[in-house]
Amino acid sequence: AELARSRTVGLRSKAKREVKLLMNNAVRSGDDQAVHKRAVCAPGLAREALLDVLTLSRCDIVLKTSSQLSAWAKIFRPTLPIYRVNAFNKRWFPDADIPLYEAPDAPDNIRSLLHPLQEGEGESGGGALLPE
Repeated sequence: AELARSRTVGLRSKAKREVKLLMNNAVRSGDDQAVHKRAVCAPGLAREALLDVLTLSRCDIVLKTSSQLSAWAKIFRPTLPIYRVNAFNKRWFPDADIPLYEAPDAPDNIRSLLHPLQEGEGESGGGALLPE
């Protein structure tokens, strides 16, 4: 947490507002199993999830990972500028309305990180699909 905070000190948005880092003291996984997929969910987990997604919906812009939770910020605020950094089935709800992040002017090291995440964009897969 301190490393993240130290890297945001003095950063400003395009609108010249100070960049704020919000971190909730929430239940997090200590291994590779998601906390919501355990046999017993921690008390308050749904409340924490809702607070996280509502907080994201109030951001100026969101770069989201494969988390479906973050995609719901677009539902709470349809005008939210939000982009996916990873490939997804284009008909997978709610990611269907979230464009893939493109960074043609980014440094090579950033593009090399994005490339493997974005391979397979638009391929079919499971999940809750929207009709074509």
